[in-house]
Amino acid sequence: MSTIVKRNLLGLAFLLCLASAMYHGFLMVALAEKGQVVSHLVFRVGFSMLVGGWFIYQFLMVREEAQAATDKAFASIVVLWGSPQLLTAEGLRRAVQEGLGISVPEDAVTGNASSLLWRYREHTFAIQNQRGPYDKAAIRDARCLPDTQLRDALDNYMGWMSVELIQFPDGESIEASYRYMGPVVAELTGHQAVALHFPAAGYWSAWQETHDALLRSADPLAQVESDGVPDDFEIPDGEPALLLAAEQARSRWPEFVTAFRSRDNTQSYFVKIRLEEGEEEEFPWLSVSEVEDGALVGTLDAETATLSYPPGMPIEAKLEDVWDWMIVPAGGAAPIGYFGQEALSNAYAG
Repeated sequence: MSTIVKRNLLGLAFLLCLASAMYHGFLMVALAEKGQVVSHLVFRVGFSMLVGGWFIYQFLMVREEAQAATDKAFASIVVLWGSPQLLTAEGLRRAVQEGLGISVPEDAVTGNASSLLWRYREHTFAIQNQRGPYDKAAIRDARCLPDTQLRDALDNYMGWMSVELIQFPDGESIEASYRYMGPVVAELTGHQAVALHFPAAGYWSAWQETHDALLRSADPLAQVESDGVPDDFEIPDGEPALLLAAEQARSRWPEFVTAFRSRDNTQSYFVKIRLEEGEEEEFPWLSVSEVEDGALVGTLDAETATLSYPPGMPIEAKLEDVWDWMIVPAGGAAPIGYFGQEALSNAYAG
């Protein structure tokens, strides 16, 4: 029985127990007001609540088991969508058949539109297809890569899909599973894909036409490993490029102030700041409207991933909040400043 069916049956059973407890509770109150004996109804209410509690416990356990299956993924491929995509069990079954050229029985694919399981040759794969943001830590680190197309994709994606290996037979390497996952991801990925991510290789890229052939290759993981984050590149806590560049950006802040004060309409001025809300923090870009020697005012350039600040909202910041700045000339010329990109590029080169 699939996870979604179990959850639906347990939820229905809980609602029936709740309805029974409420009915007997109202009946008990009505009889008590008339002076009639209600002790037998007290037992029925208590029994209904006890059974209902057991059903809700089982409901929560099913959710935890499904989440645990996803959390223990050994290997995965992730695609970010430009707009939310519908995925059905039948659609996944067809993708497996066409991608791998095999016959797939109906019971090999189970689940619902947002969470599916696919079994093949003693392998089990979990497919998540979700609206909204992907893992915020992964997105945060990806924003530091020197790829303007990727950053644009990360700013505008609206959903994501992951295909994850959660079980495989003894004697077979985890890397071999990418030969099964890759072609299936290629079949499921249409024109709405905006980015591709291999977590095991640290690989991020804006979606390209060449990715279809990459995913269908004999060893997709090996294809991307040389383009991922180098093994000896240590990513410190927070935004790597910001941490490497913040000191330089702040020490050269007078240059930004001078340029802004003598600005014309052919340049745009941006500052990246640390923005906090409760325990959450992000490093968004502000489009600068006012500037002083030790402070600035700007508006949020894009929607934040975890904070409640809307795009276009005016933000005041001090120099100690500044982690990067950038002056963008007209006509597509290279930006001035942008120390985060330079720092990360140097780290890769070193």
